[in-house]
Amino acid sequence: MNELSRPVAMQAVTWPGRREEGRLAGILRVLLRSRTAAFGLGLTVVLVLLAVLAPWVAPYRPHEIHPIDSLSPPSSRYLLGTDDLGRDVLSRIIYGARVSLSVGAIAIGIAAAAGVSLGLAAGYVGGRLDALIMRVMDALLAFPAILLAIALMAVLGPSLENAMIAIGIINIPAFARITRANVLSIREKEFVEAARALGAWTSYIAVLVILPNCLSPLIVQGSLGLANAILVEAALSFLGLGVQPPEPSWGSMLAFGRNLLAQAPWYATFPGLAIFVTVLGLNFLGDGLREALDPRLRTVQGEQ
Repeated sequence: MNELSRPVAMQAVTWPGRREEGRLAGILRVLLRSRTAAFGLGLTVVLVLLAVLAPWVAPYRPHEIHPIDSLSPPSSRYLLGTDDLGRDVLSRIIYGARVSLSVGAIAIGIAAAAGVSLGLAAGYVGGRLDALIMRVMDALLAFPAILLAIALMAVLGPSLENAMIAIGIINIPAFARITRANVLSIREKEFVEAARALGAWTSYIAVLVILPNCLSPLIVQGSLGLANAILVEAALSFLGLGVQPPEPSWGSMLAFGRNLLAQAPWYATFPGLAIFVTVLGLNFLGDGLREALDPRLRTVQGEQ
């Protein structure tokens, strides 16, 4: 009995869900094969767990003050020491991870929603709309990111919500340019022409046919953009424009601790290390995702 003569019930069926599970498993295998990517993935998972479980993991509440233990060095009671008000540095770093990750994730969500929409419209529609959108993106890119964020915060006012908006705005051009570049290379493909020939609407083709084929580079940009967003949030908080005291933030802890470096070096050192390790891990994860999602990179590295 050949394949065509088999009953339908006996023929192998490949479910879309299984294909997606197989693809995710393949991406995970590529990530775990690289030491740096595995380090970045593991660190990201640990940070997310710390942020979610902060009330149960942190030894003390972030605002809990112990005046008698002010500026205590690291010890068995305070693993990373205390600040000038006697607050546990470790607890504030753990709660600061929640702030940094939430600000970064929401800011990148804002940037992705706006940037992908603009890039998709510019790349698919083209013409004057493309020229207008890209000139606006070029104007945003003309300013250094941190200076543009400071200018936006000066207009919006210092607060956590405004920091998310400002960081989201400065990341829009990256998503817009990546989306537009991929749309320009995909919109003339055969499967897009087939969708047009079948009479599909323009919005259907753009959103459901072209956009899914642009997701791989956007996912990579999201992970790298998250690292940059955390760094910018720390810089804004360091300058007093981001998270406002007494809320814990790595940037504000670094700002307050710099004046006490000679007396209590742990106060600024550990928040600085938290920023460094987090940004490093997310960049490692982004590089690993780029390798896992780009078959050309896997082929080249396999040949080497």
